[in-house]
Amino acid sequence: LTLTESEPNNITNGSYYFSSTSNHHLRSGTSSDFTLGVATDFTVEFWYKFPSSISASGYLFDMGANTFVVQMFSSNTKIGTWGTGGTIIQGNSNVGVSIGVWHHIVAQRSGNVHTLYINGQLQSSKTDSGNVHNFQGTSITLNNYGGNGNYGQQVYLSDFRFVKGTVVYSGNFTPPSGPLTKTGGTYPSNTNVNTSIPSGHTKLLTAQNSSGSYVDNSDSNHTLTASGTVTPSAGI
Repeated sequence: LTLTESEPNNITNGSYYFSSTSNHHLRSGTSSDFTLGVATDFTVEFWYKFPSSISASGYLFDMGANTFVVQMFSSNTKIGTWGTGGTIIQGNSNVGVSIGVWHHIVAQRSGNVHTLYINGQLQSSKTDSGNVHNFQGTSITLNNYGGNGNYGQQVYLSDFRFVKGTVVYSGNFTPPSGPLTKTGGTYPSNTNVNTSIPSGHTKLLTAQNSSGSYVDNSDSNHTLTASGTVTPSAGI
């Protein structure tokens, strides 16, 4: 009895591999696309995998230079976000930090409410009352501090999407089962998922090719420039 297994689905079509913490990063050009103001809705999401270890406090994403950040906390037992004004949200202990495993993360803001999801599960939320964060970012840096330095990870990042003006997730959800697109993506269930994103709201969509150059598949078509070794690699 043979030939009974179906071919595995491609959840993503590619990734970027950052081989070192030593200022190996990918950065967009400067653009007002990455300025969020005091209450702009937005969603940042991507898949990530640590192949062998996690660097303490290492950044996975930075908008501007410490404007809005996804990074490690608490001796690498938590992943979370912070930005102008201090820590925003930390995930639950030992969630999303397994080595050699792909994890999906979402950091978003709806009005003045920030939420963090890891693998489709809400970790925490926080309301900014009276001190809404004014995120005046100018560029996006993958896997480092926007001002350079050795603040990254040895990590794979896949299907990175930044949406400005639309909140993609409204509650716990099942992570994507196919590549993200400008307007949505493929999900096992559309529960709590916005699959009708205006294409112009997706300002950056990258880490989707397994070879070739660094490509922004959004309508914005931002130029992406690497520092150090950043290698297009296989997806999930």
